[in-house]
Amino acid sequence: MSQDQKSQNPESQNQNSQNQNLTSATELLEKGKKLFEKEKYNEAIAQLEQAQLLIAPDLALSSAKLYLEGEIQIWLANTYDVLGDTTRAIAICQKLTDYKDPNIAKQANYLLTIFLAPPLSQLEDVISTLPNFQNLDRSQSPKSFSSSKLSENNSDQTIAATALKDQVPVQTNNLLIWLAIITFSAIAISLGIWLSRFA
Repeated sequence: MSQDQKSQNPESQNQNSQNQNLTSATELLEKGKKLFEKEKYNEAIAQLEQAQLLIAPDLALSSAKLYLEGEIQIWLANTYDVLGDTTRAIAICQKLTDYKDPNIAKQANYLLTIFLAPPLSQLEDVISTLPNFQNLDRSQSPKSFSSSKLSENNSDQTIAATALKDQVPVQTNNLLIWLAIITFSAIAISLGIWLSRFA
């Protein structure tokens, strides 16, 4: 073996070790995903953290390694959130918002909006209730519908719903007819102007 081959040997061993770490980290990530899907969240975290440790020492990350590291972090954030540790999930995503891989940064920003959203239980005052139109008398005229009668008489609700249902397709058809007329007129005018150039 020559001197050049001996000097490259530690470098090639380091490269092989990095490739092996990348393969192992990818396998651990996949195991973590499967455990997450099976709702074995604590086991998923163990796999994902092991994968993270294999990638973390590598300072010269290629784009594939960079994406893998980010994907591991995204899955960790999801898993921590499911386990109720939303604070930790938010911290992970906040670190990833400026990540070098734009896809990972986009996913982190998306998850942050979910993690930081107020719980639905706090939005009870925002939710509107709709009137019940099921048990209404259809014998009255749609013109007799008013908001004051809505609370007094449920039969007006059905009439209004029926009238609205009947009017919407007509309005849509009228809109399409007007759109066709305007489009045809614009084409005819444009064609006339274009043909006048040749006369």
